Amino acid sequence: SSKMLNDYRSTHGNHHQDANYDIIGSCSEGLRVATLCNLGNTCFLNSVIYTLRFAPSFLHNLHHLATDLSNLNEKQSQAK
Repeated sequence: SSKMLNDYRSTHGNHHQDANYDIIGSCSEGLRVATLCNLGNTCFLNSVIYTLRFAPSFLHNLHHLATDLSNLNEKQSQAK
């Protein structure tokens, strides 16, 4: 999954982004956003992921799914 992430980009200011951009120093006051690389034909998938990321109900349900799966795994390991 780290191959899919580009560098962080600032949403504030007029800073030009390139591979050598220092995110810690130059633009620490702005909000940082991780972007996704287009790995061939993944641009549509990336747009769906971005849309779901900002849907509060999706994030809420995803959090509960992860918690429920963790609890289920614990119960199954205790039953063995």
